[in-house]
Amino acid sequence: MSKCPVCKAEFTKGERAHCSICGWDLTPYPASVSPNIRPIILSKERVKIAWAKQLWETLRSQQDELRSASNLIHQLEQETQTLQSHLTKVSSSFNPHPSPESPNSISTPISPVEVLKTSGMECQATLTGHFRAVSAVALGSDGEILVSGSWDKTIKLWNLRTGEELLTLTGHSYPVNSVAISQNGWTLASGSNDKTVKIWKAQTGQILFTKTGHKQWVNAITFSPDGTLLASGSLDQTIRLWNGITGQELPTLTGHLAAVTSLAISGNNLMLASGSLDKTIKLWNIETSEELPPLFGHFDGVTSVAIFPDNLTLASGSLDKTIKLWDIKTSTEIGSLIGHSDRINAIAISPAGKMLASASSDHTIKLWDLRSAAETQTLTGHSDSVNAVAISADGKTLISGSSDKTIKIWQMPDS
Repeated sequence: MSKCPVCKAEFTKGERAHCSICGWDLTPYPASVSPNIRPIILSKERVKIAWAKQLWETLRSQQDELRSASNLIHQLEQETQTLQSHLTKVSSSFNPHPSPESPNSISTPISPVEVLKTSGMECQATLTGHFRAVSAVALGSDGEILVSGSWDKTIKLWNLRTGEELLTLTGHSYPVNSVAISQNGWTLASGSNDKTVKIWKAQTGQILFTKTGHKQWVNAITFSPDGTLLASGSLDQTIRLWNGITGQELPTLTGHLAAVTSLAISGNNLMLASGSLDKTIKLWNIETSEELPPLFGHFDGVTSVAIFPDNLTLASGSLDKTIKLWDIKTSTEIGSLIGHSDRINAIAISPAGKMLASASSDHTIKLWDLRSAAETQTLTGHSDSVNAVAISADGKTLISGSSDKTIKIWQMPDS
């Protein structure tokens, strides 16, 4: 077998005249070509191949961007339908004339924190304030601070106990896709469609650094547990590493063949996991930047990854609607959680490593007992895709963010 010089697709010599993937001319030169002319032909051929390779990579990058744009359009259509539904309800219930039975009645203001109860678990509060989809949430280790990122281009900080909005951070020029908070609570990080990574001072909202290395949307961002490392994953298929304190750029990890959608760093600060639309999970040695054996098994793009507290097990969520569990040491699949009716957008593992929460475009959050691989509960209440989920450090609170523009705070069962 031979490989196409442009896209590396395999083919048998003489079997076809053009590559079935990229269309490159595979016709061999006739033996009659004079030997002294062949070097000239080869030199020109190398120039053409270099140009074709660059064009092919550009086209592939554009395909990934179009796929992400298509997902964005789908989310916008869902938001429009929800808005139209709300407007219809409001217009049908509006009465310009006061009721004769209660001419002096005054409507009660709607609190930004509404209480909702669902079977088996209490939703303590619903936080409103973003005016477009909530794309990311993160929790401080002290259990006091909640951070949310949105397609409205802002990041908000909330008091988790009271539901009070503390700060709104502005600076990104396009939607925010991912947020992270350092374990000591001093700094925040955010990734955006504006291709930048921003590091903020948590207490004041001051921008400390703006990093511009990525060439496409930044989809994922995470701090190492000790806060010294910040990793960002992008539509440009790369993972960039930064010093989480100084902002210094460290090595860039390459190897994925499509957009990087999610990242996780092990609790011992030794390993980074990355999920991608190329359907794979890659594992990396943080100290050496060496790529470890990857994990294969999903039938569609990987949207989320999480490493267990034991540093030996990994969970991944996918567009194929499944969550898979993996043995990192042997790179083998050890279980699969099936129950969602639409794509998995985010997962989170409880601190004890016994429970997993999954957020889906089917508008639900599911809780799974990892000891039995059984679904224990489905949380309903969001009216649109659930895009983000996080579990507090004490394992008692779960946070979810949705395209319905709200953040919900749930009281978790013992984990």
